[in-house]
Amino acid sequence: MKDYYAKFTGQYSWLIEEEGWVKSLQSVRESQFAIGNIPVQMKYGPEDWKVSYELAVGPRDDRKLVDISGADIMKKPVITKTRKRPYAYILEAKAVKSLAMLKNHKITIEILHKEIEIPVESYKLDSLKRRSEYDHPAAVTVYLSDTTIKKMRKFPKGTYIIRTGQVMGRVICHLLEPETNDNVVHWNAMDAILPRLRRPGARRGRPGRTPSVPEIPIYKLMTPKPLPTNILNY
Repeated sequence: MKDYYAKFTGQYSWLIEEEGWVKSLQSVRESQFAIGNIPVQMKYGPEDWKVSYELAVGPRDDRKLVDISGADIMKKPVITKTRKRPYAYILEAKAVKSLAMLKNHKITIEILHKEIEIPVESYKLDSLKRRSEYDHPAAVTVYLSDTTIKKMRKFPKGTYIIRTGQVMGRVICHLLEPETNDNVVHWNAMDAILPRLRRPGARRGRPGRTPSVPEIPIYKLMTPKPLPTNILNY
């Protein structure tokens, strides 16, 4: 009995220490069945515990220490927006720079070996802003409609499929959800294929022609579906 208890205690301690590994396995399972949501936006809120410290106030040559007690420390991540987790993301063959970012993280990528029609969701682009950030002079922040565009779409041979049910599933979601703070759109990997937004006051297209909806070219397959793919070797 003692040996069994020692073994159980050891395994439990290992699970606590390897919490990140356990969460990764849970994420893989959720992604395989397209369960749950993905945090895409967050802010920092107060931790569940308070802090006390001394604060120096006054001019440099006459500073005094003031006791601060029961103060909040603002470093707890608070999720403010989520999106539904897909079974897989779909990228067109021309999304070359985005694929390069995925490859940097050793993500498993598949490629269609024949044309297929797939039910997908995508995001309508409402507006975007560019600003300098780190070594990127024009990092992109996109503003999307809350509701997604749902449709059947034919994808040709050579289209890339990135299933989220893999060890790097959480990284995949973070890179391919356009509203996170560290995704392929933000770091200019999709600049060449982003839709162009019509400027206010600009002339409309041809009379009688329905204008196309500006959508982000990252498509989401929301439910498991057999796909004619091969693993991309790189």
